[in-house]
Amino acid sequence: MHTGRSAHWVAEDKEVYNAWKTWCDSHTLKDKREGHFPVHRLNGDALVYMAEADESVLFYDASRKLVAFKIVNAIAEDISQGRFYKKSVRLDNPGFIAHSGYTSGHQGDSQGFRWACNLHYAKHRNDPVFLKLLEHRESSLAAFFWNFARGSLPNEVTGAYTSYLEENALPRMAPGPVDFEPHAMCTHNYARCIHKGVCPQGWMFSWTLARPDGPSRDGNFLIPGYRIKIASSANSCVGWLPNKWHGMTLRRLGSDDLNDVTLEVGLSFQLSPTLATRWKMFCDTCFDPDVLADCLEKLRGEPLEELDEEGEEWEKDEGEPWE
Repeated sequence: MHTGRSAHWVAEDKEVYNAWKTWCDSHTLKDKREGHFPVHRLNGDALVYMAEADESVLFYDASRKLVAFKIVNAIAEDISQGRFYKKSVRLDNPGFIAHSGYTSGHQGDSQGFRWACNLHYAKHRNDPVFLKLLEHRESSLAAFFWNFARGSLPNEVTGAYTSYLEENALPRMAPGPVDFEPHAMCTHNYARCIHKGVCPQGWMFSWTLARPDGPSRDGNFLIPGYRIKIASSANSCVGWLPNKWHGMTLRRLGSDDLNDVTLEVGLSFQLSPTLATRWKMFCDTCFDPDVLADCLEKLRGEPLEELDEEGEEWEKDEGEPWE
């Protein structure tokens, strides 16, 4: 097998080799600086390792330096593992669904606004390193998919979220720009009956991150009032109005078997109708008024006054017009 010491093409079998050899040798070049490259057939017996389609692997050289890697759906697997150490919030529904980020807390706690406290085991709850890594991982995942949503979903959906977040100056799961969500729900094989819900910004949406068996006749989304069925598929997003009847079809496996196999992994964005109220109560109790005003100004996305070294406001240089 050619070891890559000069540029060349590779065909994995004779059929592909024959189909491309003439083109590789003599096709008309659009850029003549590089020329033609030969095509070689892959000798599978000479391979040292074959990373399978469903395998995650890291490759190191003799000096233990990382030289290559392959990660299979690490995001979905990360969320899926949460069912082993986090508490599901809806115990009467099949599958697993758990809070990530800020929640309103218990109804009896007037200052209940806090990061979700839903870990099963004391060893995790009392481990500051585990908690810090978990918070960082969950906020990073939510930030990634929230920003993905902002670039791909209809403006009336993301705009409703952004307006509500800024209007109520809600904190985000990650520090920095305001375009993060304060809360997300992680799901594994989750389903819920046809129901109506309440969401203050008017929209809810969910990313399906993994669906190993592909589309099927179960675990799909329904909006009965409009007679709509949405087939669930990996790398897709479904949005709906929670005040309309909606829900999911039951899966082929019974509730006792759903924790042992992965049929679907998801991440959804929804805001509790009490989150803004609890946040305001928390702020009034825990923050000095001057500090609070500055904090809320930043969360609302309001521009900060820009001053020079002597405290005088200065104008930005808009630059020359580009033609």
